[in-house]
Amino acid sequence: MKKQHHDILARYSAILELHEHMLEIAMAGDWEQLIEMKSAHLCQVEALINFEHNIVVDDSFREAKRAVLMRIAYAEEQLRDQLQARMAQLSGAIAKARNTQRVKHAYEGGVAS
Repeated sequence: MKKQHHDILARYSAILELHEHMLEIAMAGDWEQLIEMKSAHLCQVEALINFEHNIVVDDSFREAKRAVLMRIAYAEEQLRDQLQARMAQLSGAIAKARNTQRVKHAYEGGVAS
């Protein structure tokens, strides 16, 4: 395999490691750090796209790349599940706050009468 192919696979592996670390952070509930890491992730992906442009691939490289991409997709799926759970949690908290406000306003309106 060519050196360029090794370099590209190393970059994909770095993205995989970042995904796995982001998943750990999401599972720990450190949402602010996750947001900061997402910026680093996007920068790595963009750099990879620019680096990989016009690279000739062979079967062994394609298979190695596919294996890493499958692991990235799995980590991304798990991260998405964590984010969806967090969104559901926040939606519930917002609905509860709105209900509390409605009750408060109804009570204040009834007391003022």
